[in-house]
Amino acid sequence: MFFFKPQVSEADLDLDHFEQEDLSNDLFLSKDLRTCKKRNNGWSTVYGQRIYSEGTHVIKIKIKEDKKMTYGQTFGVVNAFQKHLKTTFRHSEGYSYIPWGNGRKSNSSSEKPYGQTFKKWDVIGVHLDMDMKTLSFSKNGKNFGIAYSDIPEKVCLAVDLQWDGTKVSIVC
Repeated sequence: MFFFKPQVSEADLDLDHFEQEDLSNDLFLSKDLRTCKKRNNGWSTVYGQRIYSEGTHVIKIKIKEDKKMTYGQTFGVVNAFQKHLKTTFRHSEGYSYIPWGNGRKSNSSSEKPYGQTFKKWDVIGVHLDMDMKTLSFSKNGKNFGIAYSDIPEKVCLAVDLQWDGTKVSIVC
């Protein structure tokens, strides 16, 4: 008899919240701090409150609205010490999954094919193994494997939003 042990169980699912501190004035957070909506065009970053430094974690984010349907969001993590630099995380020490082309991974030094494109109603999983310092992503439950194996000691969630009306939520 074979038993399949998932890499991360549903019990390990983390419900992070978006950070209010230093929030750009073109981003709006819901009262429960789990939904963020973009108010105008141009890239802005919203960060998670939690700092991850050990253990395994899954953060799931649902794309609730993307009026332009032109790849107006990027998901990933950033070095926790850089989260208040007021720059988009893709241009700092960030590690991201982006929908351009057929799906890509990107950090401050390179961009390579990875995963699949995503759209409204998709749920993006950010999978952290802080003990192994790895990061992977999933779309609607399909894991695309390790994207990065060299993430910083302490990271936090980061989401870039580009277009007016784009809305994402941290979900369980």
